[in-house]
Amino acid sequence: MLEARNIHKFYNHKSERLHVLKGVELKIEKGKFVAVLGPSGAGKTTLLQLLGGLDHPSKGEVFIEGQDIYSLSDNRRAELRNTKIGFVFQFYHLLSEFNVIENAIIPALIRGKNNKDSLKLARELLELVGLAMRIKHFPNELSGGEKQRLAIIRALINNPDLLFCDEPTGNLDSLSGNEIINLIKDLNQKRKMTVVLVTHNRDIASSADKLFYLNDGKLEESHS
Repeated sequence: MLEARNIHKFYNHKSERLHVLKGVELKIEKGKFVAVLGPSGAGKTTLLQLLGGLDHPSKGEVFIEGQDIYSLSDNRRAELRNTKIGFVFQFYHLLSEFNVIENAIIPALIRGKNNKDSLKLARELLELVGLAMRIKHFPNELSGGEKQRLAIIRALINNPDLLFCDEPTGNLDSLSGNEIINLIKDLNQKRKMTVVLVTHNRDIASSADKLFYLNDGKLEESHS
């Protein structure tokens, strides 16, 4: 489903060259829930962005369903992200001028889906996560947990095969955080959706089928 081969990432900072990822190798089977654990600054977000086609590796290849995504044009890679991949970020990235249901259907509108069908699906998904009574509310009227649930629904609206989660509980209290992790696990199990989650929280990472550690730019699988 997802494979990274010899991924390196360099950044030039002033006169210094930072080697953030150092030959990362990763292979994930379809339907698996994988967590990448590591301290802040280890390169977890950078890795997730490269796996999801949001940035270019300095060296190496990323394959989704056998397709080298960095051999594609920018437009084709953007289309792949819109049709195959959902992203959930720590800071939600909701649009403040749109209400809950409008935020939920934005990726479907970008894809050119029927507006009526998208609204119907959004209502069903929002009911699933307890936001059915909030569809006319705006992001500033939601709690942190509600915002993250909405962000997950937005990521699901195009029924992606892959869900990438970047510290999805980082801005939440422990109760809301547990609700979000349980929702992600439920989606993984019921929809057979492949999930890659990065976190610095060991308890959250332990929810996954497979656990990897990223430290000093190198990725290692935990066998404990």
